[in-house]
Amino acid sequence: MSIDNSINTKNITTGFFGKLTGFADFIKYNAAGKEILAIDNWLQEGLAFAKLKSKNEWKSYYEKITKINFIYPFTDTDNITIGIMCPSYDKSGRSFPFLLFRNIEKRANEPYYLIPSFYNRLFEGFEEILEVNKNIQDTANLKAVIDNLNQSLTINQNTLNDYKSFISKTDLNRIFGINENEAIQLNDYFEKNIKILQHLICIKYNSIESRLDNYSLISFYIQLIQVLLKNQNSSPAVFWLDFDDNTGLIFFTFSRPTPKDFLDLLLNSNKTEESSDITEQSSYSSGKYLIQDNLIINYNLKLTEFLNYIKTHLS
Repeated sequence: MSIDNSINTKNITTGFFGKLTGFADFIKYNAAGKEILAIDNWLQEGLAFAKLKSKNEWKSYYEKITKINFIYPFTDTDNITIGIMCPSYDKSGRSFPFLLFRNIEKRANEPYYLIPSFYNRLFEGFEEILEVNKNIQDTANLKAVIDNLNQSLTINQNTLNDYKSFISKTDLNRIFGINENEAIQLNDYFEKNIKILQHLICIKYNSIESRLDNYSLISFYIQLIQVLLKNQNSSPAVFWLDFDDNTGLIFFTFSRPTPKDFLDLLLNSNKTEESSDITEQSSYSSGKYLIQDNLIINYNLKLTEFLNYIKTHLS
C-alpha cells in the first residue's frame, strides 16, 4: 500500500464532556454529535456492567487510573473521535469519566497508525488542559481554552517522514528495554508482554524519553498489531496510558467495544497484577501464538526491519 503524505487539517469538533468534582452533574461543550453519543453509551453501559459484576470492588481499579488516551473509530459517522479521558466523579460522588476530545474525518489515503503522530500536539494539549482544570467549578475558562486550542493547533506536515525516520533509526533493544546483546525468542517476549482478552489485545511497552518519539512509538505498535493480524487497512479502537516509571499499556479492539470490554479495560489498566474475585472475570490468553513460528530475532534490528521480518514470516 502506498502511503499518502497528505493529512486532513479541517477542524470538525473539539470539546469536552463528562463529570468533574466541582459540578452537580454532567458538563459538556461541543458534545452534541453522534460521535460522542456512541462513546457515552459505551461508557454508561460499561460502568453499569462493572457495578453489576463487582459491586464496589471495581472502584479501586477505576481510581488508580490517572488518564487514558484514545482513538475511537466506532462512531456510526464518517469521523473518528480522539482524545483523553480520566476517571472522575461529580459533586455527589457519582462516577463517570471526564473526556477532552476532537472529531477528525476518516480518510482512506491517510495511514491509520499515524493518528497519534499526526495529532501529538493535540494529545499533549489535552493532557495539559486536563491537569489544570480537574478542580474547576466554572466552565467559562475551559471553554475559552478549548476554543483557543482549535484556533492555535497546528499539525506537523512532515509527520510521515518523521515516523519513517523513527522506525528506521530505532532498534528493538531501545523499545523492548531488555539488557541482552544479541537475540530474543519472540514468542517468549509476546507471552510475557501481550494479553489477549475477549475482544481486547493488551501490550505492555516501554516509553521513550522524547515525548515526540513516544507518539511515534504508539504509531509503531498500531502498525505492528495490524501486521500481526494481517490486516494493514484495519482501524481498531486504541487506548493507551503511561505510568511514572516509563512503562505503559496499549489496548486494541477491532470491533465495537462492549460493556464487558470496558470492565476488561478497567481491570487491566494498572501496572501491577492484582488477584481478586473480580479479576478472575477478566480471563485472558498470552500473545505467545500470535506468530506460529518460533522466531529468534536480533535486538539490533531496526523497527522497519522488524516489521518486514514479521511480514515475511506471516506470508
